[in-house]
Amino acid sequence: MIIACSKKLAEELEIKPLAGEPDSNPFFRWSANVVTINRRKAVVAVCDSNRFGFVLYGMKIKDFDHFSSIFLDELRATLLRYGIRPELVERYVPHDSEVHYIKLSDKRSIARMNRAVMLSENFYDELTPGSLSQPNVTSKINEDFVSGFGKDFNYPYRLFFSDFRQSYGDNIFSVKAVDLTVTLDLQRYTAWRRLLIPDCFTFERVHQVLQVAFGWRNRHLYEFEIFSRQQGHLRLVADSEELYSFDANEKTLFAAEKVLSDCIGSCEGFTYTYDMGDFWEHAIKVNGIVDNYDKNFPVCIMGEGNAPPEDVGGVGGYMEYLDILANPEHPDYQALENWSIMQWYEDFSIEYINRRLGYIVIGSIEKVY
Repeated sequence: MIIACSKKLAEELEIKPLAGEPDSNPFFRWSANVVTINRRKAVVAVCDSNRFGFVLYGMKIKDFDHFSSIFLDELRATLLRYGIRPELVERYVPHDSEVHYIKLSDKRSIARMNRAVMLSENFYDELTPGSLSQPNVTSKINEDFVSGFGKDFNYPYRLFFSDFRQSYGDNIFSVKAVDLTVTLDLQRYTAWRRLLIPDCFTFERVHQVLQVAFGWRNRHLYEFEIFSRQQGHLRLVADSEELYSFDANEKTLFAAEKVLSDCIGSCEGFTYTYDMGDFWEHAIKVNGIVDNYDKNFPVCIMGEGNAPPEDVGGVGGYMEYLDILANPEHPDYQALENWSIMQWYEDFSIEYINRRLGYIVIGSIEKVY
């Protein structure tokens, strides 16, 4: 592994890096700099072939003394957080690998690294003292659109995955996923989706998946209710004091505090309710576990039926809405059709849903609705 280090980082490491190696493979070459954020030293590193990177925050003298091992350990941890297969992580970053330091001199690499540094500084309030690893800010760096890599604008993490596939083949991910059938009862018919969701997703992330799968727009609060003989009744709610309760007969947590794998084993069933006014209740059935899921994002594998538009007035309002749209002679037909367009009301399309689900990746905190 090659690290092209800035003059500041070289001074911190007390080394004299060699001249650059312009012919080295940029996929195995990382540019790194040290900056001060909130009076703490941070190292920002990016891969030269795609600007995928990570942040180490709160670096001290003893950490710079062991910088090579800390850098490699964090690189491994970052790749594993994105769901890359452990054996491929080991091939990319072997535990016996050596780090070679060179001078950071390439202008394009400097510009890309500086962009990552700027993002780290912009999100200073999300840096967490007490831990060198900073997953949240790392995600921010990797979800910032980039260009200039011979492709259209794209995310650094997607460019990194593409480069990784070129080196190690197409099958680079391996995670556990939960096979769920989610059904929305609409009286005359049902809208349902069968989804494969990584089991490391928080329920806040599952909420995002369901928003995409049913075409909701995240305009309202939500909650999950989980029923288990072992754990009793558990409510997982949106990050809002309006829904948080202190009822002694039930346990309430924020949805971001629990992951799927925490609850699936003992779960007898659960529901997802969106919009406490229209009250869209989705019944969720667990079909099983996929042990070697080869993606790091959810997919919709089956489905049927349109979900209602936002703010249509609950099930009763939706039935009236469908009756009016079925009758072009109705006096409210044109107004309701125009309103539907404003609501982005669309027919169910599994292809469109999966295109959007592809952006809800493990390791990412990007919100997709």
